[in-house]
Amino acid sequence: MSKIQNLLQAFPQNVVLTTQLLAAQGYSPQLMQKYLDSGWVERVGIGAYKRKHEKVSWVGALWALMQEMADTRISGRTALEIQGYEHFLSLGRRVVYVSHDRTTLIPKWIKNYDFGVDFVFIRSDHVEASEINNITLEGLDIRSSSLERAAFEVCLGIPKYYTYDSALYFFESLTSLRAYIVQQVLEESKNIKAKRLFLHFADHSKHQWFSELNLSKIDLGSGKRQIFADGVFDPHYLITVPKSTNFGQ
Repeated sequence: MSKIQNLLQAFPQNVVLTTQLLAAQGYSPQLMQKYLDSGWVERVGIGAYKRKHEKVSWVGALWALMQEMADTRISGRTALEIQGYEHFLSLGRRVVYVSHDRTTLIPKWIKNYDFGVDFVFIRSDHVEASEINNITLEGLDIRSSSLERAAFEVCLGIPKYYTYDSALYFFESLTSLRAYIVQQVLEESKNIKAKRLFLHFADHSKHQWFSELNLSKIDLGSGKRQIFADGVFDPHYLITVPKSTNFGQ
């Protein structure tokens, strides 16, 4: 089989081919320039290509990124959506939330090329393997935050990325979270605001897994946290929530 035939068949369809992935298969930058000049491939950005006539979706772009960056995963609301909790009809372009290690630099090709969505890259602390799921999207193996981790990431992103109401709506549907993973996530995190919000939503939703948590082992800090100005005060978790909520009624 010729090198070009191998290039067309060795990788999954509709994915980005980065110089790092190509080099591992014996494709030098000089050879890729030859294929580029011949029209076999098209450039996606610096150090990234796609095969001609293929349309690469955001999933194909993330697949390539995840081959090189083991710490990268779909997170937050997007992780909940792709695992069966897509409650809201998105207006306009889809936003895809991706978490990665704080020391990692996201390559420009995935930021600058239009894959049909708006990526939001969020720096994250270390996450245990038990809080990550391997799922299949468009026939590609993709890493995603588990439901438990993703729910907590939504709380981390309030109010910058997510609204109170959207988070509450998700929590009301999350009936099957694993209590021991929730416990692990809450014990390991140092973010007091997010932990209080998580427990506020969980307490409100009254799912069975909430009753299985050992709250005495979760550090919730001290003092009040004003998350929403002019909000309603939750005296149990010492946070303010929007006036529009039915909390306390």
